[in-house]
Amino acid sequence: MIFIVTKFVAMPIRLTIPHKLNCYLVQVYGKKHVLWALLIIFIASGCQPLRKIQVNRMIKKSEVLVSHFTGFCLFDPSENTYLIRKNENLNFTPASNMKILTAYTCLESFGDSIPAFGYIDHTDSLVIRPLGDPSFLHPVFKSQPAFEFFRGRKRILIQRNNDPLSAYGPGWAWDDFQYNFQAERSWFPIYGNTVRILNLNDTLEVIPRFFEDYVQIQYGTRPGNYVSRDIKYNLFNIWIEDEHEDFEREIPFDYDDELLLQLLEDTLHTEVTLIDSTGAHPDQILYNQSTLDVVSYMMQTSDNFLAEQLLIQAALQAGYSDPDQFRAYKLMQWESFNPNPIQWHDGSGLSRYNLITPLSLISFLNRIYMTEDWQTIKSIFPAGGHSGTLTNWYYSDPPFVFAKTGTLSNNHNLSGYLVTDSGKTLIFSLMNNNYVSNTADVKQEMSKILFRIKKIY
Repeated sequence: MIFIVTKFVAMPIRLTIPHKLNCYLVQVYGKKHVLWALLIIFIASGCQPLRKIQVNRMIKKSEVLVSHFTGFCLFDPSENTYLIRKNENLNFTPASNMKILTAYTCLESFGDSIPAFGYIDHTDSLVIRPLGDPSFLHPVFKSQPAFEFFRGRKRILIQRNNDPLSAYGPGWAWDDFQYNFQAERSWFPIYGNTVRILNLNDTLEVIPRFFEDYVQIQYGTRPGNYVSRDIKYNLFNIWIEDEHEDFEREIPFDYDDELLLQLLEDTLHTEVTLIDSTGAHPDQILYNQSTLDVVSYMMQTSDNFLAEQLLIQAALQAGYSDPDQFRAYKLMQWESFNPNPIQWHDGSGLSRYNLITPLSLISFLNRIYMTEDWQTIKSIFPAGGHSGTLTNWYYSDPPFVFAKTGTLSNNHNLSGYLVTDSGKTLIFSLMNNNYVSNTADVKQEMSKILFRIKKIY
């Protein structure tokens, strides 16, 4: 037994070598010289066991983390080596960590720009085939090439997609229908499938303007949500305590084909008609937004609607009208590098039916690391203390954590990339499920672990 003393801790480290070889070395060189030689070899190896022990001890001794289901995996892509593993092959509810798979699918599927519509341009009309583009008239994306292409047309004919597409994914909470994080899915999204109500400098604005007559402002103490509507009616109540209060609210609308036509006609000021998808197939492709811009915004803000629609777009591009079949196809494609089976039910991670292991998440993050340049990765993933969902956590200048959060009630996960003080880029997945403590307490413990890894690796 050898005792290793560092500024962190003094502890015994057992070095095991075959008994016959040990006897031979002692006979030839003497016990003292053999121990010194083994100690030098251990230090030269980078003290990996010691580092692993430190991190595992932090997890094991944390009163917060030991009270729930925790999984952790740390991987060095430059050495193709797993540095730390804890419950790495067990399944966790990933929440928005599933967006990592959605992002990878987009990077695999699309070129520089995302396909918005197939079209045939006739002299008297424009026939379009919707491709699920979530950015069409979305307020976040100010440049709208597709809208400009449509503007001024005498008549627009939209080919109807007759394949079923449920408004919500499997395992979504039905009573979250009026929250902005659960907008309905559709073949032809418009305005992000939500209504935005703003009051700035005593000026009320409703986007899209079509809904102005369907919004009612209520003054006084709110009875529940700031915004509310009935499940099947597009009548919106906005609660504010002061008529001079500046506010911005966002709420999904109840989507159907009739509403789509009304919104398009109101915006484009032209005749819009739904037609059956027979006859000529619109094979010219109209692109609307940069792939990187949309994927980055989806990952930075953890936008569920964008994630769902991007996966639908990727499915349509691959020839699948059924997103479930497309996901099954992608999982078969990825079997060569994905180590564990995955339960994958949506693009956003809203479904509690999703299950994935930390080891699988590492494999997808490593694929992204191998195929994309570092600047692209940093633009896609939130930076600790600087951007997106990590703005208030893991601060360092420059940032050292670039990772995707995943949060549902009683679950919080973080998976991505970590740059150490020595300049190494490591890949990690730290997952926490089924806790009853405060999420902020869980994040605080995660922060301690990641900062220690930054320092010692």
